[in-house]
Amino acid sequence: MKHTLEYLGVRFLDLFFGVLGPKLSMPIACALGTLIYLLLGKKRQIALDNLQLAFGDELTEQDRKRIAKEAFQNLVMNAAEFCLAHRLHEKGILDDHVEFKNAEIFDEALKEKRGAILIGAHYSNWELAGYTISLQITPAHSVVRTLKNPKVDRWVNGIREKSGQVIFPKEGALKSMIGLFREGKLLVFLLDQHAGDKGIPIDFFGHPAFTFDSVAMLSKRFNVPVIFGYDRRIGNSFKHVMTVATRIDPGDESVEELTLQYTKLIEDIIREQPGPWLWMHRRWKESNPSRRARKKARGHRLPPAC
Repeated sequence: MKHTLEYLGVRFLDLFFGVLGPKLSMPIACALGTLIYLLLGKKRQIALDNLQLAFGDELTEQDRKRIAKEAFQNLVMNAAEFCLAHRLHEKGILDDHVEFKNAEIFDEALKEKRGAILIGAHYSNWELAGYTISLQITPAHSVVRTLKNPKVDRWVNGIREKSGQVIFPKEGALKSMIGLFREGKLLVFLLDQHAGDKGIPIDFFGHPAFTFDSVAMLSKRFNVPVIFGYDRRIGNSFKHVMTVATRIDPGDESVEELTLQYTKLIEDIIREQPGPWLWMHRRWKESNPSRRARKKARGHRLPPAC
C-alpha cells in the first residue's frame, strides 16, 4: 500500500509539472525547494555542516545558508525537469533547452573503438545530462541504484530509457559493463558520493573522503579514456549548458593518483558555483577500519550514475 501511494504521488507530480510546462514549473519548483529546506531540519543541518567543513572561514553563516537553500532548490528543480524532459523530447523541442560545449571530445574518444567512461557529479541536473547525451551524442550506459519502491524504480528507469539510455542496476553490473568496452560504448558514473568501506581516502575540500576507485581501475585495466563533464543551469530556468571539460588517459599514474585527479575536477566546479551540488549528502562519513578489512576481499564497488 505504501509503495502504491508513493507511486501515485510521483505520477501526480509528473502530471502536475507536465501540465504547467517549463515557464511555470521552474519558479514553483524553486519555491518548493525553499519550503523543503525550511522543513527538513536534519538534512538542512547536514548541508550546513558540510559547507562549514568544506569552506571553513571562506564563507559567512549567511553564505552557508544561501548555498544550502540553493542545493534544495536545485534538487526540486531537477525533479520538475525530469518530469518535463521526456515530454519536450516527444515534442521535438528538448534541444532548445540544452546546449553542449566541446562535444567533439566524445566523438574523438568513441572513434577509437575502445569505449570511454564519462564521470561527473551530483551537480546541477545530472539526470538531464544522461538523458540528453543519449539523445544528442551516443547512448549512455549507466549504473544506477535500485530505488526502494519497485513501482517508482520501474517508472523512473522507463523515463530514462526513452532517450536511448541503457540502465544497469548497481548490483552485479561490473561483468555486464566490461563487455561494453569491446563494443566501444560510453559508460557513465557519478563519482562524488561516499564510497563506504570499499572506497579509498581521497582529499576532497581538504579532508579525506572515501571515494570509489573502480573507475580508475577500469580505465587502467582496459586502457579506456575517462571524460569529465558537468552541467550548469542558467539561473532558475529550464536552460542548461552541458560542458565536456577534459579527457584523461590512464597513462602511468596509479589508481589513487587518477582518482585524486578526478576528484579535484569535481571539487573545482563545485568551488566555482557551490549551490547546485548535493550538500545534504554525508560525503565525509567516517569508515570503520576494522569493517574495511573484513570486506576487502569482496572486491570493488561501482559508483552509480544516478
